Amino acid sequence: MNIVIISGSSRQQSQSRRISDIVKTAWIDKYAEDMVDIIDLSEYQIPFWDEAIWEGNWSYQPQWLAISSRLKVADACIFVVPEWAGMAPAQVKNFLLLADLDLAHKPSLIVSISSGMGGSYPVAELRMSGYKNTHLLWIPDHVIIRKCQDFQPAANGYEFETNRLDYCLTLLQAYAARLQGLSHDLQTQGLPEHRYGM
Repeated sequence: MNIVIISGSSRQQSQSRRISDIVKTAWIDKYAEDMVDIIDLSEYQIPFWDEAIWEGNWSYQPQWLAISSRLKVADACIFVVPEWAGMAPAQVKNFLLLADLDLAHKPSLIVSISSGMGGSYPVAELRMSGYKNTHLLWIPDHVIIRKCQDFQPAANGYEFETNRLDYCLTLLQAYAARLQGLSHDLQTQGLPEHRYGM
């Protein structure tokens, strides 16, 4: 199975990337046979979406196509998203705009992180609008890691978050295993005509 983790910060050496690495290790410890790929948004200078995409002549197409190919082979995704000023970062929303149908009908987990006691707003924001045109499937549960700069698996004070992450990875794997192959099948059944939802 192929799992893609999206580290949603544009900052170098971010907590999003550090926790993405922790999530990758946790997944491999549970499912050693799976392939786990991290797409770190800080490693790409992807311009914001514009209408040139519809015309097929966008200057950053080669860079995006390299990312798109990694999403297309994914069976499930994990979004590690920092809370910035009570919002998901613009880079994450832009990523979802560009991803289009690469994520269609693929189960996805939200891991929201906060340097303080927040973290709930990115979950609400992504659940409200992040699926509409991508048609990705947010699984019912999510993880919020508060005071993320101190987070280490099983560290004192983080037992709940560690257990929650383990539970959510198990849940995501179950969804991915049962939905494997469905994404491709559903993309051929009317999705292009109804790709923008209602």
